Order: sequence, then C-alpha cells, then structure tokens
Amino acid sequence: MELTIPARPIGLISQLWAYPLAVLADARHPPTSSTLHERLNRAARLCQYAMAKRCLSQGANPNLKNAKGSPLVVAAAFYGQRTLLRALADAGADLNATENYGWTALSCAAEKGDENIVRFLLDRGADVNAKGDTGRTALIEAADAGHTGTVRLLLDRGADPSLASCYGDTALGIAQKKYYDDIARLIAAAMPPPAAPPPAASPSAPAAQPFNVSSAPSAVATAQAINISRPLTLKAQAGAATPT
Repeated sequence: MELTIPARPIGLISQLWAYPLAVLADARHPPTSSTLHERLNRAARLCQYAMAKRCLSQGANPNLKNAKGSPLVVAAAFYGQRTLLRALADAGADLNATENYGWTALSCAAEKGDENIVRFLLDRGADVNAKGDTGRTALIEAADAGHTGTVRLLLDRGADPSLASCYGDTALGIAQKKYYDDIARLIAAAMPPPAAPPPAASPSAPAAQPFNVSSAPSAVATAQAINISRPLTLKAQAGAATPT
C-alpha cells in the first residue's frame, strides 16, 4: 500500500508559531475552503493536531484526501495518529472510506495490530467486514500479519471468518499456511457450523394413471367382435370334422 509518509516537524519554531500565525491571519482575512484544506493537509502531515482541529472547526472537509489520493482517516490509522483520527471522526469523516488500493482505516489498523484504533473505529461504526479491492477484510489482514489480539478483537466484534478474498484466501487458511496456531484455533472456533444436508426424499408409490374412457373398447365393438368370430369358429370346426 502506497501512502504518504508524514514528514517530521521542520523545526520547533515552525511548530510553535504555526497556530498563532494562522489565528492572526484568520482575524484579518477569513480563510477560504482551499486555504483550510491546504492547512489541514499540512497539519496532518506534520502532526500539528491543534491546527488540524482548528481547520475542521472552521469547516474543512474531514473526508479530504492527501497528495497520494488517500483519505486522511486512512493515513491517520496507518500511521497511528490517534488524535487526528478522533478529530476527523468527530467532524463526521467517513470511516469506511478507501484509498487507491481499497484499504480502509480499519484494515490498516488491523494490519498494524493497533487494537486501540481498531476498537475506536468499531465503536464509531466502521464496517468490520468491509472488503478492499482484492476482497481482503480486516480479519484477513490481522491474521496475515500474525496479530492474535487483533484477530480476537475483530471476532468478538462480529467479523465473519468465512469471508474470502478474490483469490479464495480466508483468514483461517492464511493462519494455517503460516503456522499461526493460536490464530488458527481462534478462527476455527468462530467458524459457523456447516449447513445440514437436505432431508432425503422418501420413496413414494407410483401415481395412479387416470382412466381414459376414449381408450376403452365400447360395448358395441365388443359385441360385433363376438358375432363375427363365432361363425368363423363354427365353420372351422365343421371343416375339421368332414372326411377328405
């Protein structure tokens, strides 16, 4: 996954003066939306959380994307920026938003094994079974990374262990393949029971065929057959008795 790595603070003076300078500038000229978005992106990149909160309170879009096209909530979860993530969530950010490769904030936190962020996102309504572009869920990411605690947390919060990726990989299969025995046991215990086979059909007697009146011989036809055959029979018997 390609995300923008937040730069380190460029100096103590910059950190100390960024906020008051912005306040003074706003007092003279109210910031435009583009100015707020530029400040919010910069504050997220430099971990200036007070500035980020101020931008959000002034109307900056909490679903803003950074230069790489990743929503700020996804980047904040990936880099463990809990304060920024909380501020974005409080401002109404979409916690199920995806970046260019389909990663969500929850799948990033699960892959990192950050149980605090995973719990926070789930408490705020993130979809525990959301899938990325390849169909991988947060449970699959946590199992693939070997985070037993995160796997247990996701299962406790309703993660479906039977979901598979686009390539047919499941969390249980990945755990077994990587010999993560503890994770495999957790997932296997949470698997839904197999569906019962349908009951076998009981043998039934063949259905009675309906009586077709048109196919039955009529009484007249039967009588005619008897009358015709009787003289022929008598003639044959007389012929047999006559000496040659």
